[in-house]
Amino acid sequence: MAKLEKRREADFTKKEMIELSGCSSAQDFDYKMKNISKYYDIDLNLLKIDSEIKGGESFYPAECGELIALLVRCFRENPGARTGATAPDRTTASDVKEYYTLLCDEVEKLSPEIKDMVYMLPSHFTTKRVTVWTDRVVTTLVQFMLHYIKEINEDMGALLQRISVDVDKYNYNMFFNQYFVKMAQTGNIYPDSELSDLINIICNQSMEIDEDDYEKKLMMQNCSLDRAIAALIKKLLNDVSDYKDNMKFEDTQISREDYYKEYISRYSSVGRVMQNRETLKRYVNGALGWKNCEQRVLDGDRVDPRAISTEEEIDKIEKLIDEMEYNIKNAKERLAELKAMNMNEREEEDSIHLQMIDRINEEYVKHCSINRSDSCNLEKIVDKFVGRVLWEFLDKK
Repeated sequence: MAKLEKRREADFTKKEMIELSGCSSAQDFDYKMKNISKYYDIDLNLLKIDSEIKGGESFYPAECGELIALLVRCFRENPGARTGATAPDRTTASDVKEYYTLLCDEVEKLSPEIKDMVYMLPSHFTTKRVTVWTDRVVTTLVQFMLHYIKEINEDMGALLQRISVDVDKYNYNMFFNQYFVKMAQTGNIYPDSELSDLINIICNQSMEIDEDDYEKKLMMQNCSLDRAIAALIKKLLNDVSDYKDNMKFEDTQISREDYYKEYISRYSSVGRVMQNRETLKRYVNGALGWKNCEQRVLDGDRVDPRAISTEEEIDKIEKLIDEMEYNIKNAKERLAELKAMNMNEREEEDSIHLQMIDRINEEYVKHCSINRSDSCNLEKIVDKFVGRVLWEFLDKK
């Protein structure tokens, strides 16, 4: 049987995919498809009508054709895919921001139903936040180091000491305070019941799911958006594989626009998408309006909390006294409870309290050990970063 351009009206022809991907020719498209196949571990055989026949009829399903084209269009700017002078180990924060900005801009060009699937991914929100704050964190860190050295007149060794001690305390306190929350969320990658329900929509439970590939990447917040989209593509390709292999497509003549509305829309929750859109809009608008202290001073803001009128200070002190009296009252009640305990009650109280802390400390040590084993590459990158910063300060000609 002669090759057909497509079996369903809603699907994409190779010509359409070439144009949608921004490729110059079929050869260019095939080359880039091999690259993204290798990088994202996408099985190109799933893009064939008959997966067993090498060089068989191509198949670009409506479910993920636009998403595949998006990855191809953006792949050239992906820091992780670069080689030579622009290889990943030379990636800058600006590179990451530029790539994520491109990804988010390209997502906005997708058809509404396809775009909704991306908006359901937690990593989409994270990616937008990264684009907002990347430049700012670089500027803030530079100012912190310069101010510490120049204004406090401390040496670089003292700065390293302060960062090491303060951050270590913060790490421990953060783990300690979040321990109970994590216990309550054991087994949940993303703490949201509605997003857990998304697994039932995007990851059909009737299929065998590779948790490390699909469920984990789809639901992770700190997963690069392109990786999450690739995981979604693999899931969608598996969703249509039975229809493709058995030639049991439904509504083969339905238009792409109608197919999107009738079938693709089922992958998304309208309420959840609307909530995510509104949350993202409000967050970005608020975050973009944030100003650092320098900008605030330039705009006439005195910044320091002590820059208040006498009347405002009186009100502030009265509220502080009320809060302190409330805390003293609670402390006295707790003290009375403790003093009223007999020896057995005190021993039991101590045992429970100390056992809880010992358990958290034990988990903290495990946590640190796991982090070390999982972060060899990150440690090397931070080592390079710290070394370059130190040398910039110390190697003065």
